[in-house]
Amino acid sequence: MPDDYNDDELIELPRLTKNEKDKLRWNSNKAYRDRQNLQRKNRYHADPSQKEKKSISRKKFLETPEGRMQCNFWVRRHHAKKNNIDFFIDFEDLLPLPTYCPVLNIELDYGFKGKMAFNSPSIDRVNPSKGYIKGNVIVISQKANAIKQNANPTEIRAVADFFERYFL
Repeated sequence: MPDDYNDDELIELPRLTKNEKDKLRWNSNKAYRDRQNLQRKNRYHADPSQKEKKSISRKKFLETPEGRMQCNFWVRRHHAKKNNIDFFIDFEDLLPLPTYCPVLNIELDYGFKGKMAFNSPSIDRVNPSKGYIKGNVIVISQKANAIKQNANPTEIRAVADFFERYFL
């Protein structure tokens, strides 16, 4: 070790994150840039209709009842994982999909129009404290789910009794 070495002169280099390393590699290495650009070009421009086909097949997938509910299932699974809610069901546990809401007896619309309608299908937990487990999950309409969402059975009965007396 050289005699003029001094510990006080050591500087600590900052650690780079993966994104910073990739950016550094991108900016400093032309061969790397060219290879990445070629891969992108091949991915999207090999067949110009490829992107269009993918978009059309996704729309067709969402138009089917199973496709719409599969997408809804994935969203519920993500929500459960994010909020630390038990999720121990498979998509097959929801089958066969009902054509009518078992709560309000309205026809369920499985078509995808960009947003939820009152008769859109919704995956509901009968008892919210139990999570998404077999026997606690049912497919109902969005309207029925919204009615149930912020009330307990006693409150729902009280509202129903009031309107039944008021309107009949």
